[in-house]
Amino acid sequence: MYEILTHFIGSPGTSTSAKVSNYFQLWNDLHKNTVNISEDGWNALKEVMIRFGLGVSADKPEIFLFAVESYLDALMKMIALNRMGQTIRDSNNFLTLLQSNRSALASSILEWYFDALSDVAAPVSLKAALAGSLSLMISLIDQLDFTITTFDVFREIYQNIFPREVRRSLGEFYTNEEIITQVLESAKFNPQTIIRLFGAWESGATDTVILDPACGSGTFLVVLIKKISETLTKKGVSPGKILNFVQASVVGIDVNPFAVDMAKLNYMLAIIESLRLPAPSNIPVYWADSLTKTDRKAILGATQLHTFTTKMASLSIISSGVIEVPDSSEFYDSEQLVRDVHSHVEQGRSFADFIAFLSSNPSNRNIIQNLSDFRTVLERLYQAITEIQSAGNSRILNLMTNSVKITNLKGRCAFVVGNPPWVRIHEISNRVSETLKADFRSFQETYAPSFVKTVVPFTVQFDYSMAFVEASLDFLSEEGTLAFVITSKIEHALYAGGLRKILLNLTLLSLIDYSLHPTNLFSDVTNYPLIFSVTKKPRKTNTDITVYNIKGDRTDFKIPQSHLPLYQQDEKSPWVIAPNDVMEVVRRLQKSGPALGNIYEVMRGIVTSLNEAYIVKRLISIDNGIAQVELEDGSTVAIEASLLCGMVRGGSIDRFSYSVNDYVIFPHEFTTGKPLVDPDQEMIVKAVVSTRPSKTKVSTFAAGTVQVYEISDNIERIQSALQEQLGNVFTLSKKQPCAVDYCYSISKNGKHILNLNLESRKKACMIYLEGLSIPRAPLATAHLMSRLPELLKRTDYKPGQPPWIVFRVSKEKLGTKVAWQEIAKDFEACILPPTSRVVGGKRKPLLPNQKVYFIHEGNQALAAKIVLYLNLPVAEAFLRLISAKLANGYIEHISSTVGHLPIPKTLLAPQSWRVVGKALKKSGNVNQNLGKLLEDANQTLLSELEKEVGSLKPLVAYSEWLATTS
Repeated sequence: MYEILTHFIGSPGTSTSAKVSNYFQLWNDLHKNTVNISEDGWNALKEVMIRFGLGVSADKPEIFLFAVESYLDALMKMIALNRMGQTIRDSNNFLTLLQSNRSALASSILEWYFDALSDVAAPVSLKAALAGSLSLMISLIDQLDFTITTFDVFREIYQNIFPREVRRSLGEFYTNEEIITQVLESAKFNPQTIIRLFGAWESGATDTVILDPACGSGTFLVVLIKKISETLTKKGVSPGKILNFVQASVVGIDVNPFAVDMAKLNYMLAIIESLRLPAPSNIPVYWADSLTKTDRKAILGATQLHTFTTKMASLSIISSGVIEVPDSSEFYDSEQLVRDVHSHVEQGRSFADFIAFLSSNPSNRNIIQNLSDFRTVLERLYQAITEIQSAGNSRILNLMTNSVKITNLKGRCAFVVGNPPWVRIHEISNRVSETLKADFRSFQETYAPSFVKTVVPFTVQFDYSMAFVEASLDFLSEEGTLAFVITSKIEHALYAGGLRKILLNLTLLSLIDYSLHPTNLFSDVTNYPLIFSVTKKPRKTNTDITVYNIKGDRTDFKIPQSHLPLYQQDEKSPWVIAPNDVMEVVRRLQKSGPALGNIYEVMRGIVTSLNEAYIVKRLISIDNGIAQVELEDGSTVAIEASLLCGMVRGGSIDRFSYSVNDYVIFPHEFTTGKPLVDPDQEMIVKAVVSTRPSKTKVSTFAAGTVQVYEISDNIERIQSALQEQLGNVFTLSKKQPCAVDYCYSISKNGKHILNLNLESRKKACMIYLEGLSIPRAPLATAHLMSRLPELLKRTDYKPGQPPWIVFRVSKEKLGTKVAWQEIAKDFEACILPPTSRVVGGKRKPLLPNQKVYFIHEGNQALAAKIVLYLNLPVAEAFLRLISAKLANGYIEHISSTVGHLPIPKTLLAPQSWRVVGKALKKSGNVNQNLGKLLEDANQTLLSELEKEVGSLKPLVAYSEWLATTS
């Protein structure tokens, strides 16, 4: 399959090549439109290709992935036909059998190989090899006994063929039955519910659907079928009637065509296994986009007719993703309408022919009565489908038709359950992410803490699963229930504020928080799951809560759902998952004083964004001010010792102590934090950047050690502007020979500053700066400028900055700091002094790296009080409740969470905690003295706090239980 795909995609010209290439491109775009595979995922695929002997062409992993999914899809369909009692003779017969069983096994873009086999122009050897491989598969399947096969086998085939990194990128980690059962139980989907739904269905109700909107391999569907079959069989319901109920009520949707085919097979196997019936011909699992948005609106004019506009995020690159159809109740079935239009387009018939067809074959009186009013809408639909057909993407109509079809499920689902993909939105194509932001409220509202001092950066990191939650609410009937297993990050993340607000305005039935659980609940992936269930009814109620600790023990309690937000007046604020007595302590603490972020700016340490060029892990020697150092990547360089400063990593901070094990090359001023730069060179660079008009693009990159500015403007205007700005200060001497349009040597008072060359390219002017240097540091210049391309590609870099700049440097980071680790199991803080004596006996700035967060407090007494408070169990307990949980019990202590920590007024009062003075008066290490003080006076300090706040024991005890490992 891979070899013949490579031939067709690489040899355009024939109609089949164009068709197969279109199928591949469509598949590729769908993958990009839903989830981009990460770099680790592609590298893992390349390793698989090498194992397959395809290493020489491992630069085409997308084609290989398409081939693997096509192979697996063929395998699934062969097995499905086998279970349906069909005997496949050869590849031609395989296609014939598929075509006669399309209600169960719909056509797919993954069936491109039939087109390849029928192409008379394709190389005979490739076609023979493909036909032989298919025949071998058919022969083997004919010899195997699939009567004892269960769905678990196919899930394991999938998970073992695709590398973990690929499945993580796709968000495809399938759920075990224990978790599924918990999801269903949280939704109160039990035997009594099944019997009630069955009775309603028998009475003609249409709102008994149980939907999995991202069904993957169909695991949830299989469990649902088993539970329904067991319950109704015990009640004496016949297998045939149970099958009819299941087919009408248990529905799956997925946008991945391969996943749909696997889910259909598993659905079929579940029916055979549970009901002992032959394989059913109708399987309600659809290749469609659950995130399709539907808008009903009146058409223009005096009529009372309406249309439905469906917008599919997954198709926003392939097509407009928008289809408008008449309201089915006012015309005729939308799905059939799209199929009828496609049939006419496929036959090359005109729109007039289609109108004549409708007029002569009206299936109901609405068609004749409303045809003229809907004519414009129908013409747009006809044109859209014609364009898709002409582009060779006709199979996309299956996706479009199904996405129209599933809109009929909206408002009809008694339950929506499942495990939607957990994928950060930066892994999704920009076009799709923009569509999601435009169409979903949960993507439009983030939570932004309104701290007075601490600035929390705007977050654009959403999770794809949020769209599934919001879209699924539209599928629910008036009092339907949604139950998902989802990332627990939605409890705390800034990006999930809008989703939290939506959920709190419904009835939140239960939360089961696995975020600290020690066992990975999904195969081969680290995760932080949360099971939640919500009823589509605006009613405040008590919510059932289950929390697991780091040991795996659980506790259960109920709380009013209105108590969940950290700030009850802000429904977007993070959730605090804790019993009522713990919440009382939290509320008292909040009233005791301002949040830390209101009185201090919580900051992050310095960021190099290229540690391998800046971080020194070993100082080899110092001689005459020159240091031989080993960098983080293992290389060794000579550097000016004057630029080396001590660096504290997050892992080097403990309670009341820190260690300095590394150095950082710090080409900045030690007092102000400004980058070291020659003032004349700085003036020239500013002149270059400022030559552009206000709305003209400027980009910067490197050609070796030469910095290049690309400015979208005319070279003559740029040259004139530079001469005007620099001519009064510098001497610009033209150089010859000159390989570009203009070459200048820039000097001042006879001293050479740098070379500046200009080149005209299309609509841009290229400006080359040669000779940029760090003042009085030729070795550091040589080292860092040798990595100039990497320095300029750093995310934080902005045109006009010195290439060697270290980011997030400020004066506060050079002063006294109350600091803690970003990620740690326990919250531990210490005082970092402004300087340390680490290189050559001289005191230099002591710099925290990006894994350290801190506040700046110059008053030693107040800094000491804050450090004591931060190291008290009460502070740690508060932060454990509101911070994001990571693997193995680690907690994320970033500015947006630590900023919420209340600072009791008694802590800030000048006369309180007099014992602090004792530690400050002692000579020696301040941290050590404070640590000894906390050990000696812990109860005294807690008593001071409890006089104002009240008992802190419930909060501290709950935190200790969460962190209990033995």
